[in-house]
Amino acid sequence: MNSGERVLTALNRTGRPDKTPFEISWGAFTPVLMKAYRERTGSELHPEEYFSFDTRSVLSTLTRLNSDFNRFSRMSRMKRMLALMNGELYQTIFETAWLMRGMQSFFIDLCLNEELAHAICENITQIRIKQARLLAKAGVDILRLGDDIVNQQGLMMSHETYNTFFKSRIRRIINAAKEVNPDILIFMHCCGKVEEV
Repeated sequence: MNSGERVLTALNRTGRPDKTPFEISWGAFTPVLMKAYRERTGSELHPEEYFSFDTRSVLSTLTRLNSDFNRFSRMSRMKRMLALMNGELYQTIFETAWLMRGMQSFFIDLCLNEELAHAICENITQIRIKQARLLAKAGVDILRLGDDIVNQQGLMMSHETYNTFFKSRIRRIINAAKEVNPDILIFMHCCGKVEEV
């Protein structure tokens, strides 16, 4: 069983994988840990190759060329990695919005400037819908979405606020990917106490 078969068998619950799929989530290899990894292993390979992770990620990253404004150049890395499995749209809406405005300002917008908050969220959603479609067309098996909308105590906003600004927009992003590939799996990431959501 290869890595792709192993992961999809486990996630689709269509049988028993030959072993438990393995990965170390992104963010685990901080600069300090990466330095230690290089020193201890002597390897120039990326950790996912060295440790044979069962998943690989495809990010729709920006081009490194500041003068390259071709909209497709932003997807060039993704298209070079078509054989890989995960399409990532972390910081799907909420985190992108508060990173743009500042967390305190964005929370104020959610309460007192709803028109602006909706405009920000909608523009981000339109970008994410396009990215989700491109990732699905590229053939990724899993679309990873994620926003840290909770902390250690629970949801950082009311359920009403979450439903008003985010829930239906996330559904639209998922639906856009599933229109292209109905079998695409959805992985939702969120740090914190997620039970209530």
